[in-house]
Amino acid sequence: MTLGEKLSRIFAGNKSTKNDYSMDVPSLELSSEKKEEIIEKITLKVKQYGLKTPAILFLRSFKPASVYGAQIAPSMLGPFFMLFEMFDIEAYNYNAIFMSRETVDKLLKRIEEI
Repeated sequence: MTLGEKLSRIFAGNKSTKNDYSMDVPSLELSSEKKEEIIEKITLKVKQYGLKTPAILFLRSFKPASVYGAQIAPSMLGPFFMLFEMFDIEAYNYNAIFMSRETVDKLLKRIEEI
């Protein structure tokens, strides 16, 4: 889908069926394979930019509030998430990683391994 089509869908309300004016509502539930894929993407970026120590420091300090922040983020950052989705950045999926402390722990362990 091109950027023009995405923008027209958002602003003009292009409908796929006769009475459907709704936009795609992202799911915040991810499969275990998708979680592992996103954790690997984050880990590769941390390794690529040499940010292991700052990433561990940030994740360890953010972990107690991660669930609350991840629940508030879609409402506060909704326009930014929508903008990211137009450029094929899966902002809602990255946000869903922080919905449970177990996945944050997995991410921390994976970053510590590199």
